[in-house]
Order: sequence, then C-alpha cells, then structure tokens
Amino acid sequence: MTRKPFAAFGRILYANYYSPGDVVEVATASNSRTVLFFSEGNFTARDKQTGEVAWQCGPGWFSGSHQDRIYTCTANTATVCWCYDPLVNQGFVPVIEALNLSAGQSTTLPVGTNLFLCTGTATVNGKQFTGPYQVAVRSQDSTLVADGDVYGLLFK
Repeated sequence: MTRKPFAAFGRILYANYYSPGDVVEVATASNSRTVLFFSEGNFTARDKQTGEVAWQCGPGWFSGSHQDRIYTCTANTATVCWCYDPLVNQGFVPVIEALNLSAGQSTTLPVGTNLFLCTGTATVNGKQFTGPYQVAVRSQDSTLVADGDVYGLLFK
C-alpha cells in the first residue's frame, strides 16, 4: 500500500493505493470518527476472528461507522481508498458525504459547496476538472456534469 496526502479545504485527506493481492490488517474502534471512501477497485474485508466477509468495498462504498473489531483486508484489484482521519486533523470532524455520479448525470452544487473530486472528470459551469481536485463553489450555484463516472466527497 502506498499512502499519499492531499489538501482538502484546510484539512488532510489520504489516498491509500493498493495493488492486487495486497493484504492489510485493520483494527477499528466503535468511537472512531474516521471516514473511508472507495473510488476505484475492489476490496474484501473479513472479520479476523470469524473469517466472515464484513464488507465488499468498491467504487462509491462509504463508511463513517465502525465496530471494535480487527479485519483482514485484501485488494482484489488495483484499489484506491480515501481516508479522513481526525487524528491528523487536530480532532476536527466535518460532516462528509459521498458524491457518486455515473457518466452523463448531473447535480446542482449550491453556493458554499466544498467538493473533493477523488476520481473522474466533471464539468462545472463549463470548466472541466479531473480528480483528485478541490472544487469550491463560492459565487453562484453551479451545475456539475459527470463526463465519466465521478466519485467525490462533499465536506459540509
């Protein structure tokens, strides 16, 4: 796994890049406020104690809830998982929501929207952006059109 930090509206967001076959052990805590978001690939998380599949993660999979468990996680293909960790952001935890759009879909981004475009290309009011990229809507409501499949995080 390779980890790369990105600026996300004054905070740090990590992209974790996994190669096919990478296996990592992850301990989670029920009081964790870490956010995970998958934008590429496929990942299987198994409960280490029972071997049961707990999650099958693929593009668009989003989680902000955790249990006190240890998981063995395997990348089935080249996979990218985005992680917002409060521990590296001075304890600050914004509300974060996933934005998933298929090619050709559109949505309105109201004034004040902070979108971290993780993966994909989108056109916002005639200007094209390719992720990873921060899109801040400041002067007027904007229309985002997905030029391909788009995965992003809305920081509220």
